[in-house]
Amino acid sequence: IFIKKMDKWMSRLPDQKKIVLINLPGTHDSCAFNMNRLGADCSTTQFYNIKEQLEIGIRRLDIRITTRNKFYETDEDIITCHGICDCYVSSKFGDMRKVTYKSVILDVKQFLERNPTETVLIATYRGRGDIKHLARGAEIFFKYAGNIALKYNDNITLGEARGKIIYITEYIDTEKDIKDFRPINIDIVKETGIDEIHKRYYD
Repeated sequence: IFIKKMDKWMSRLPDQKKIVLINLPGTHDSCAFNMNRLGADCSTTQFYNIKEQLEIGIRRLDIRITTRNKFYETDEDIITCHGICDCYVSSKFGDMRKVTYKSVILDVKQFLERNPTETVLIATYRGRGDIKHLARGAEIFFKYAGNIALKYNDNITLGEARGKIIYITEYIDTEKDIKDFRPINIDIVKETGIDEIHKRYYD
C-alpha cells in the first residue's frame, strides 16, 4: 500500500516548477540491489530493484555502466556495475542475470507510461573500464527511451518533463585529471565519441 501511494507524488507539484528546484529523492548505485554473488554483498546499496524504487518514489537513478565484452556486439553487452562488481537481478526462471543498461531504460519507460505525471532523471556514469562505454551507453539510452528522452538544462519545468526521462551523463575533461568526474548536462568531449551520438538526437 505504501509503495502505491508514492508512484504519483509529482502529480501534486505545479507544472511551472523548475526541475532544478525540486528535491528529487534518489539512490546511490541504483542497480546494486542484488550483490550477494562471489562474496560481493559488501557492495549492496539498495533493498529494492529499479521498478520497486520508482514505485516508492525514487526519481533520480545513479547508473554505473561497463561492458561484458570489448566488442559491444549487442545492446545487452552494456551492463551495470558497482565498482569491480557486476549487478544482478533474479530472473523469472529463478537464475541470476546481469542487469543491462537497456533493461533499466525499459523499466523506467514502462513506469512513466503508467504514471505520466512523473519524471525520472537518469545520471549515467562509467562504472569501470573505457570511457567510450559512455558513448555506447548513450546509443542504447536514446534508442530505447525514444521520444521521451529529454536533454537536461537548468530551465526545464516539471510540465515539460512529465512522462519523460531526463538524461545526464559523466563529463570528462581530458585537459585535467582523467579521474576528475562531474555530472553536468549533455556536453561531452569529442574524445569519448559520445558527442556525435548526442548531435544525432539533438542537433
